[in-house]
Amino acid sequence: GLSTFVSVIYRDTTKLMAASVADATTIYFGAALVTILICASCFYSLMGMPISAHLHNVIKPEDEDNTDDAATQRLLGPSDRPPHHSLHIADVFSKVWFHEAVIFAQLIITLTCYPAVVTAIPCVTFTSLDEDHWFQTILLTVFTTADVIGRFSVRFRGPLEYSNIWMTLVFRALLVPILISCATGSISSDWASLSAIFVFGLANGYSVSLTLITVNEIPG
Repeated sequence: GLSTFVSVIYRDTTKLMAASVADATTIYFGAALVTILICASCFYSLMGMPISAHLHNVIKPEDEDNTDDAATQRLLGPSDRPPHHSLHIADVFSKVWFHEAVIFAQLIITLTCYPAVVTAIPCVTFTSLDEDHWFQTILLTVFTTADVIGRFSVRFRGPLEYSNIWMTLVFRALLVPILISCATGSISSDWASLSAIFVFGLANGYSVSLTLITVNEIPG
């Protein structure tokens, strides 16, 4: 979500910087490449810091006695240790299959409309934005901005939990015909298109993120 937002901001900025589409695209990909290199450099620098040492250091067998876990295990007798239960994929699948299907459907709805339907919505009212597809660029910006807002709003869950998170899927599915109507011209208002895209982006960031979070709350 955040990476897509940054990408769209790059696109908006480069289109403002260069009048030529070719020049703007070249600057955009150049900026994207520099960003990737900076992120990779930061990642390797972080992994080299002492705070990240536990992620790549392997405990040697002779050092196991120095760990808290080993000390705890010595205090437990053989009969006091919790029994080990092996999990089978069928047992796990029987508990999470419905939730996983909801996650799959959430992503299907997202990819059905973004970016294809979003960029197919024509400019009707603000005709000055029709040049160089600025209206479509603004729609993408509105979607990604709302998506990020939705992702940072998952703390406000209300009554939503793993057992009823599928309701957000139904709400998002009802938005798809509205977006298609905007793209086909049945709804011929730029304000309506912008509002529909904002609501769809907000629901996308919120419901997809919350659906992924609540899967960890399934008992068992």
